[in-house]
Amino acid sequence: FLLFIIVCTTSAQTPTTVILTTGSGSWTVPQGVTIVSGQGTNAIAVRYPQGFTSGSLSVVASNGCGTSNSRTLSVTAYNAATPGQIDVINISGCPNRVYSYTIASLPANATSLVWTVPAGATLVSGQGTTSITVAYPSGVVTGYVTVQAINNCSSSSIRTSEVKLPPCPTGFAGNPITRSTE
Repeated sequence: FLLFIIVCTTSAQTPTTVILTTGSGSWTVPQGVTIVSGQGTNAIAVRYPQGFTSGSLSVVASNGCGTSNSRTLSVTAYNAATPGQIDVINISGCPNRVYSYTIASLPANATSLVWTVPAGATLVSGQGTTSITVAYPSGVVTGYVTVQAINNCSSSSIRTSEVKLPPCPTGFAGNPITRSTE
């Protein structure tokens, strides 16, 4: 009777389409949800408000043969969960500092991850995955590595890991250490 439904609650509030397979329908939606178009037809577009978590859609179908009993479908928002703790491993020291940042698994309802790194850092590999490799210059670096889970409907809260790297010692930065022979 209901062909498909995907619940998206985005800041753009993109309508979600629900399709009834036959006849026309009289639709009832959860409080706060708006029918954008299609009431009285076999398909509706609805807009879920930001923060929507769950509710029920109901429809009574009718065609030349009669009217159906009400059918109800429970709907739940498909929001990406926040990534877990970020584990940090130092792979290489001065002067070519390289670190890996990893979360244990892809969060629930997420299809990908978006990582950001501090100014001056280079995200070498792993964007979109559960583990990235980051290269840092030999100077002072401060800021945050962040990760956010995403899907076609939403973005999660952001998980952060603070970065505070002192400058590499002068001898590591490509400047040879000179010693007096006196």
